[in-house]
Amino acid sequence: MNVANELTIGFSRVSKSGSYNLSGGTLNSTLTNINSGGTFTFAGGAMSAGVLVVEGQLKLTTGANKIVRAHELFFETETGTQGGVLDLSDNSMIVSFATPADIRFLIGKGYNGGTWTGPRITSSAAALTTNHALGYGVTPQNELIVKYTLYGDADLNGVVNFDDYARIDHGFNNGGSIWSEGDFDYNGVVNFDDYALIDLAFNTQGGARQQPVPEPSSVAVTFAASIAMMSRASARRCRSHAREREPMFAS
Repeated sequence: MNVANELTIGFSRVSKSGSYNLSGGTLNSTLTNINSGGTFTFAGGAMSAGVLVVEGQLKLTTGANKIVRAHELFFETETGTQGGVLDLSDNSMIVSFATPADIRFLIGKGYNGGTWTGPRITSSAAALTTNHALGYGVTPQNELIVKYTLYGDADLNGVVNFDDYARIDHGFNNGGSIWSEGDFDYNGVVNFDDYALIDLAFNTQGGARQQPVPEPSSVAVTFAASIAMMSRASARRCRSHAREREPMFAS
């Protein structure tokens, strides 16, 4: 199915072996379900997925100009499968109901030791570079944002500078464990490896691309907001579907 104009629906499902291509206009859905074997390609326009359930693949094309918006996020797993893959490439995602811990876990799966070839939230664009990754944080609206950016960009402003070094130093000295504190390799600690990543990005950032960000104009993540969000309750879980669903933080 191809969508190039506005489409507002109450339920969107990509069946097994099915494909769905959003190339323009706007997709508004209260529930978007991508079954195992199904592929949803987001190539242009705007996407408000509602409750987003990914068992197959959701792929964004390159361009640094797309944002996946979701109310909640789930990854389903059938027996014998690794579960869904959400490839942001060089784009962004905003989830209204999630915690930094949940998002960190999901990106950590996709990070896969720095190869960016794992399941869950990943980036095929980051897999082709040495200085880019997916970072995450909290917007001023208390939503979770995942953004393609430079390693070391702790405040998600698109550059690596003194402020980012101040954050990683604070994280190193105080047991930091999240992106905004300097854990850029998703291992839960701030150590020499994270300093190596921020130094690499700082020295090679001349050609880095800037991404458009959601309103308001800046979503630079405040250190205090990121810490506060760690104590938020886990996201509400959708109860209206027959199949047992893997929580977004499960393996």
